[in-house]
Amino acid sequence: MEGPSPTLTGIPMETRGEILSWLSYKDALACAFTCNAMNDAYVAVPGVWYRQRLHSCGSLDNPTCTWPSSSRRELLKFQEDAWRHPITVFPDGEPREIPFGTKLSDIYAISPTMLLSHLQNYSNPTAGINGEDAVQVTTFPIQVPTGGDGSLSGTMVPRSSIWNMQFSGDVIGLCSAVEEHGYMAWVIAGPNARNNNVADVCVIFEPVDGIENSSPSLQRPISWGFDILVGDEDFSMLAETSIEAISEISGQNMALTLNYEMEDQEGNLLPCVDLYIMAWQTGDSKIDGRKLSMAVSCGGLAFLAEDILLNPCTLRNRLNVYAIDSIYKDFDPDCETEQSIDTTLVCSLALPMLATGNRISAIHCKSNPNPTARNRVQKELPEFIPFVDNPSKAIVAFKIVIESEANDNGATPRTWYFWMAVRRSALREIAVRERNDNVVDSRTIPWDEWGPNVTWWRSATDSSPPQVWGQRMVLPELYFNERGEIEPNRKAVGLANFAPKMRTDSRKPSPTETAEESVTRLDHAGAFQGDVFSRLHCSSPLTEHVMNGRRILFDGKRLVAEEVVAGLDGQDTINFVPYHL
Repeated sequence: MEGPSPTLTGIPMETRGEILSWLSYKDALACAFTCNAMNDAYVAVPGVWYRQRLHSCGSLDNPTCTWPSSSRRELLKFQEDAWRHPITVFPDGEPREIPFGTKLSDIYAISPTMLLSHLQNYSNPTAGINGEDAVQVTTFPIQVPTGGDGSLSGTMVPRSSIWNMQFSGDVIGLCSAVEEHGYMAWVIAGPNARNNNVADVCVIFEPVDGIENSSPSLQRPISWGFDILVGDEDFSMLAETSIEAISEISGQNMALTLNYEMEDQEGNLLPCVDLYIMAWQTGDSKIDGRKLSMAVSCGGLAFLAEDILLNPCTLRNRLNVYAIDSIYKDFDPDCETEQSIDTTLVCSLALPMLATGNRISAIHCKSNPNPTARNRVQKELPEFIPFVDNPSKAIVAFKIVIESEANDNGATPRTWYFWMAVRRSALREIAVRERNDNVVDSRTIPWDEWGPNVTWWRSATDSSPPQVWGQRMVLPELYFNERGEIEPNRKAVGLANFAPKMRTDSRKPSPTETAEESVTRLDHAGAFQGDVFSRLHCSSPLTEHVMNGRRILFDGKRLVAEEVVAGLDGQDTINFVPYHL
């Protein structure tokens, strides 16, 4: 039937662009040729151009493949333009709320990384299907999209698939091995029924639909567990004290910190943190003595490479870097020699000296996505994993909390919050250099020797952990109303970009551009002993939003404000308000 091309001019441009961005390159091109309105969106929305250019180069959401330099520059320009034009994806222009306890077929998809970052806040044991005991990982209706009708629901993990029906525990931590291995991991812990000095810990891995696993033999759930001895004749773990966990996976290695408390016979509490490094598929330890307990922090873990791990040390005001030097026959069939298990402290990176009477009470760190084995990057990724940057270019973000102690002068104790960011590659270069020096004892590298040239600092307003993806970091700030009062349920949000500025011509930078990349001094208001300088360049926030919500989630493509509305029946409603960048 001949006639004019059909038009969809009644649909907002942003919505048309969002529709095109989820089509393959071939289908989007055909749609643009067929429909005038869709063709206008194809040309007008930068994010669509960026995504389709990736498709035309044979890659899906992955600008890190080896193409000619001219093609890479063009792709980076499209990527930068896409990030600089925030669009909402809702036809009426208003954020859509996701109410608690409902299932919607057109709900906004949230990526596995964003899902994992906050599931542990809503975990609790519950009864499974047909009366079978299970662990309900989430109590709000969000699940990894599977490519079907887009419906989301709670995820149930049967306890029988962990150890046995008698095991009782809580989900204490989650981590993602989605991008590299196609798995999501749950860490579950519970008290041992026979020994108060022992806690049972189990780690289970569930394959994510829509992602091809790294090995055909890994198409099923994986689970393994171990016991942790947390006491002796003088100490025993409190039954009512929960265990907290932070875990990360890179290559064949899994790092896990367990934070708990012990009580002596007199009722005194002793905080404890243990660091475990294991083969993620089997749970085999890669630490001589099973665990590290000295100078270990529960604030975060960051893999600098598959075999290099960073863990902050609040007690000594430094960042500890460990080398994982074990090789396993399971992963290297050609290795016939006896394998060694040896994780060693390579070096410690000192932080700026604190002012007299101050101490660091917490250091949170985060980096996404994790490095992959031998720097492999998947060429094809599922539709729901957005903008995957090269892991080697990612930043490691830190939130540092400093407290002052009360003194004889009656001064009121103070608390300072600071952001610090550094490129993962810069930290890795330091670690590799120190490891190659073959020095028996690790050394502490002074701040002035490593820090000022590679870090970025900024004051923060609270102790919330970093939200980071690739070279971008969310900067949530307190929101002040017209009367100068803080509104706790509102956040002013900025997005900091650490990607280097791209110049497509050979001209010299202007004086203004040069000034933007000059040294900056942190106004720390007496937290540190001296000046703190930084040279890592960060562009202005790419977008500014004021959101209603107690937390802001970020997965590299979307900002999501988490809102909690108290119900009349005492049951809270959890709403998620997503924004597409």
